[in-house]
Amino acid sequence: MGIIANATAALGISLASETRNLIGKNVADKDGRMHEGSINSPIPVLGLSKEEIFSFQMKIKK
Repeated sequence: MGIIANATAALGISLASETRNLIGKNVADKDGRMHEGSINSPIPVLGLSKEEIFSFQMKIKK
């Protein structure tokens, strides 16, 4: 799973560097810490339930 996460992060960085308006403004969390360049587009996997993520993992392992 770690290799998949690393590859995804690397591809995401590449995509972000080539896509206009993907990176949004800096935002503060509830504790006031600043986070630079929040994304302007939703990330679909973050909206999945635990069961959907497990099902997805089983599909990609095949």
